[in-house]
Amino acid sequence: MGIGGWLTWTAAAREVCLQTGKKVTLLDQPRHIAYHDIFVNNPYLNQERWTEDTHKIYMGQKACNYVLEDYQDRVVHKSDKHIINVILEGLGMQDTAESNLWCRVYPREKYDTFSLTGGSLIQYGRKPLAIIEPNSKTNFTKNRVYSIEKYQYIAEKLKKLGFVVFQITNGLCRLKGIDSVEYKNFSDAALDIGKADAFITTEGGLVHAASCYANTVCIHTSYNPPKMVYYPQNKNIMIGSHAPCGLKIRCPECKKDLEQHDPDEIIQAAVDLAIARGKGHLLQQSST
Repeated sequence: MGIGGWLTWTAAAREVCLQTGKKVTLLDQPRHIAYHDIFVNNPYLNQERWTEDTHKIYMGQKACNYVLEDYQDRVVHKSDKHIINVILEGLGMQDTAESNLWCRVYPREKYDTFSLTGGSLIQYGRKPLAIIEPNSKTNFTKNRVYSIEKYQYIAEKLKKLGFVVFQITNGLCRLKGIDSVEYKNFSDAALDIGKADAFITTEGGLVHAASCYANTVCIHTSYNPPKMVYYPQNKNIMIGSHAPCGLKIRCPECKKDLEQHDPDEIIQAAVDLAIARGKGHLLQQSST
């Protein structure tokens, strides 16, 4: 599980706090994820760590893991509910409503903001802002990706429509002619995503971070079960035809799904988000 997966514990902790009336103390071994800055200043968490009157939760317990079986070539996920509700079920708590399926990183006193090639956001005024994460990490599976060529098409089309477009780069893929944003840590990226009118990504870690902003176009492949990372406030683009795939190695069916998908569906979703945020009049046109 990456940092994005651990971020779902911010939502679980919030629901546990609301259901029990006690703040939550997160415990873990041996990675010390509970001390990560994604949990700093969270009002539902006990920042003092060892206060007695809290609800203590061990994050590593198997019952809360969304993975049923992890094989060399594939993984089998729990497929009947969202990750957040998987955690709550494992803790013996009630499932939360769809409207409460969101995670959040809370601001710190100081963090490293945009590191841009091509200037500051200030110079663009009120223009709609689109941030694209061309691909999240592929170290666990090769199938949770979208076409870099189609991302290039999307970025160029959004610019023509009047969007300011930036890409979050991970050193693996860069879109040509698109200013890049690089972050020193996950939390800073999570906070700045909230400035976007449309954040476009696959179902990787940052989709959890953006779930509190209702500004995300999430591209769902067949790798995960559909419900697992489905945030209802997002524009969810379902390109997969055979979920849950679970293959870590390259899947020919996932490749076929990717090749057949029309990227204009993603462009229209980004336009719809900009319109919903009151910036439709700043676009060149209101449809693709």
